[in-house]
Amino acid sequence: MTPALAVFRIGLLASLRSPGLRAAAILSLVAAFSAPRVVAFAFSGADALAVASAFGTAALFAPAAALFAGVGLASGDRGGDGLAPALRGAAPAPSAVAAAAAGCAAGAAILSGGIAVAAALGLLLDHREFDSARCAGAVFAAAAAALPAAALGIALGTAAPRALAGSLAILLLGAAVIGPATAETGSSLERAASILPGPGAFLLARDAAFGDLPARAVLLSSAASVVLAGAASAAAVAILRGKDLAPRATPP
Repeated sequence: MTPALAVFRIGLLASLRSPGLRAAAILSLVAAFSAPRVVAFAFSGADALAVASAFGTAALFAPAAALFAGVGLASGDRGGDGLAPALRGAAPAPSAVAAAAAGCAAGAAILSGGIAVAAALGLLLDHREFDSARCAGAVFAAAAAALPAAALGIALGTAAPRALAGSLAILLLGAAVIGPATAETGSSLERAASILPGPGAFLLARDAAFGDLPARAVLLSSAASVVLAGAASAAAVAILRGKDLAPRATPP
């Protein structure tokens, strides 16, 4: 097994073996499976809403789970301590961080795939029609979005201890969602929050599959995710080296 593959496996297990993420996956699975019946109870004739709710749960789970998996992997008593074993290996620091992010994202994507299966079963049992290709596109784009989310989680985890890094991740998600909605009220704090990406950035994967966006938006959002993941991984490596936790390349 190559050093990078070994680090990838560590990141994968950080997602799949996390008790918190397992619990969240079970709750999301139940929510996705029961979404068609909940929508039928609350609304009439809302087939599109039932599909979006069921598969949207799976699509939104992947990046959120990857973010917290990355935080949990990288953080420790001091920021970055969790990556110490990987950084002591043969893989260079950039390769180790990228492989760890890919592993966390893969684990989150696997869990998201299970939720998508539950969503499909729930829709079939409730006799709801859905476009399987578009729904698969949403899950695919969400899996791609998990990669930069995992890299961002690792960057947060290298910068701060576990509790603080986790709190920052929660605040980041919360501010990004509610910031644009509250910016119009006028306070300076709310206006500052409005510079963060709005909920549309997190819903792009779902909207590419269910909304009016063309199908190629799925591929474009996936390609953008790779670029964002590279930037977040580079930031994590810079933080690690600034804290003297990652070895620097020696000149030949």
